[in-house]
Amino acid sequence: MEELDWKREPVNGGIVTRTPLVQGQGNPNKTKLHAEAVQARVALVEALSEIDEGIVDVFLEHDGDHMRVPAEDLRSALRRVTLNGKGVPVLCGASFRNIGVQPVLDAVVDYLPSPTERQPPEAVAPDGSAVHVPLDDKNLCALAFKVMHDKQRGPLVYVRVYSGTLDARAVLHNPTRNAKERATKVLEMYADDFEEIPQVTAGNIAAIVGLRETCTGDTLLGSKDRRHLQLHPVDIPPPVFVRSCEPASSADERALEEGLRALIREDPSLHVSFDEETGQTLLSGMGELHLEIAAERLKETHKVDCKMGKVLISYRETIKTDGLDEEGKVTETLLYEREAFGKRMKAEVSLTVEPLSNLEESEDGLLSPGRGNEIVLRIRPQVIPAEDGGEPTVIPAASKDIEKAIRAGIEGALGRGPLMAFPLTNLRVTCTDIKMFSTEWSTPAAFRIAAQKGVQAAVTRAGSQLLEPVMEVAVRVPEKYVGSVVKDLSGTRRGHIHSLDGGGEEGHEYGTRLVDAHAPLENLVGYSTVLRGLTAGTGDFTMVLRGYGVMQPDREEAVVQEMRGY
Repeated sequence: MEELDWKREPVNGGIVTRTPLVQGQGNPNKTKLHAEAVQARVALVEALSEIDEGIVDVFLEHDGDHMRVPAEDLRSALRRVTLNGKGVPVLCGASFRNIGVQPVLDAVVDYLPSPTERQPPEAVAPDGSAVHVPLDDKNLCALAFKVMHDKQRGPLVYVRVYSGTLDARAVLHNPTRNAKERATKVLEMYADDFEEIPQVTAGNIAAIVGLRETCTGDTLLGSKDRRHLQLHPVDIPPPVFVRSCEPASSADERALEEGLRALIREDPSLHVSFDEETGQTLLSGMGELHLEIAAERLKETHKVDCKMGKVLISYRETIKTDGLDEEGKVTETLLYEREAFGKRMKAEVSLTVEPLSNLEESEDGLLSPGRGNEIVLRIRPQVIPAEDGGEPTVIPAASKDIEKAIRAGIEGALGRGPLMAFPLTNLRVTCTDIKMFSTEWSTPAAFRIAAQKGVQAAVTRAGSQLLEPVMEVAVRVPEKYVGSVVKDLSGTRRGHIHSLDGGGEEGHEYGTRLVDAHAPLENLVGYSTVLRGLTAGTGDFTMVLRGYGVMQPDREEAVVQEMRGY
């Protein structure tokens, strides 16, 4: 056993002194430290013996003496346990003083797997089939796992190369964005410092300079690679908080647009939208702190002078079931006719709107976060009558431009509900028919507007209701505070308690209990401060989006009144 000491450089933690830790040095502190280390070593051997048979054989070979088990055998056992996913090594340190960095780096080498010891990653081919990417494949396949803005070098794209070699000044293909990129420089990073290298090989990571469109989670292939594979990106749940973002003056508008574009590229969990009715730019994120950090980065990193609005909850809207017909649909036929700047536009669109699923019949009454909308186009051949009484014009199928325009119009209408302008969800919109009056009048723009107004009219006639985000909350608290936390969650927070232990031994560790519950996000705003007060600072919690649930009429009325101000 060794004692690690950082006292020679207590500020930066760059120098660590290793001295053997033995008993009987005449120092009471050393004696106490040795006794604690012996107790911890015994606990480590016992814990490893429960999940690794190899260390049991070594333990028996040394007559059951915990202290005689070689350190190298302990490292090997820890590595086997880590590779098999049976345990995770935990190390101590203090990041404020950089204490404990060296043991962490040693643990990375000693315990974590190399690329050759892991299963090759799976990529998705254009036809949806899974394709393995072996390490010895000569074709380049890399994942952009982080994008960071550097003041001197611009955007730095951190990549991990799974196969092949990524050379400096190489031309790359981004199948995620369907774009070509050029890697002007390849940098090997050392914290804030870097070293320019000619290439990065499979199994390594590096920072790439010169990529203009690549975002976090994108796949990079060689320019001549025709496989168009895409590695699985990180799953990102939809945002649940939103706040407005406006430039301080008209001179800052361009800087704000560029700053927001850089933020989205770095962090794909951020979303930017534009409210046409209010003229506001809306920034959506995963939480209050998330949006606060994004606002600080806009001002400090990208030097944007902007005004941030109040953080609001991002609700969803859907149609009411009592506004549907006997078939569970609402039908609308809209004729759009207008003359502008001497040019006439005329088009007619017939469509139906129906819910994709009945929330009342679902198991927990919630709509899955990944559930969106479905658009179906069933367009029949068109017959355009001749103006001079001659033979009519028969169009066997609508052009791709018209179909694309109709789809764009429907998507535009679904992006803004009639009640509070929140996105509509859980809807199937079917375009059953269109009517063309003339090839000059019935343009793609006319059909786009007709489709958008038709969906808006159908949803307005059926009526819409708000869906609120419901979070899955896991609260870990000491035993004596369980009653207070459960009472607060089930009462003030309008939550539903599902279990008090999390279904395993984990809930009883160190005298704590794990409370699992579902609660509306609206009632969890600022919950960290409330939990600290309830548990004297000893409780902690995590929450993830579970789904969207229908709001009670009285709550919906209160939310609408609060947001509208009347």
